[in-house]
Amino acid sequence: MKKLIFLSLFAVLFLGFMVPANAAVVNVGVVEDGYLGMGNWYMAREYAKAFEYNFGDGAYDSVAYTNFDIEGDLAGYTSDMIVDASLIFYMTPQQGAGLTPVPVDETSNFAINAYDGVYDQTPGYAGETVHYDHTVTAQYEWISIDITDIVQAWLDGTYDNNGIEISSPGYDGYGWYWNASEASEYTPYLEVNTVPIPGAIYLLGTGLLGLAGLKRRKA
Repeated sequence: MKKLIFLSLFAVLFLGFMVPANAAVVNVGVVEDGYLGMGNWYMAREYAKAFEYNFGDGAYDSVAYTNFDIEGDLAGYTSDMIVDASLIFYMTPQQGAGLTPVPVDETSNFAINAYDGVYDQTPGYAGETVHYDHTVTAQYEWISIDITDIVQAWLDGTYDNNGIEISSPGYDGYGWYWNASEASEYTPYLEVNTVPIPGAIYLLGTGLLGLAGLKRRKA
């Protein structure tokens, strides 16, 4: 019986070590989003946008805001379980007022910061800025930006808000437009590769260890 217990325990631990580190992919949904333009918040829209006017005072800049369901979709995960995390959203042609969208084959940029504060107040930048250059390949396309450090900081409780601000600094005369959370299948989301939580393996291994200890005491 003792031999069977230890063989079973070895098999369980072996399976646990064999689980790939990035086997679990979690898609994290949007809680709320919108954009700040001309000093006003525009929330619950079908699109968001980011651009910088060349007026110097920033009064007409557009800065997007997106908040994610970290407490729900990543419940039980900790920062050290995050392998990588990407913001994914669907770029479109121009929506409403603003600058000309970035043309196909042209390259422009994003600056992404963690948001720290209440979304309906002035912008609340925090942490290190994620800079990303993107060359447009089509009028409609999915764009993916790595924001692993920000997601890990959310799980560590570093910020008071599980949101990001997306801007396009460095005036080049172009703007970015994309579908927001109300846009059905084109909703933005986070794609997070995580270390799996092997709960069943852990519980089984713990039980076998306890049983082995019980047998040892009886002997």
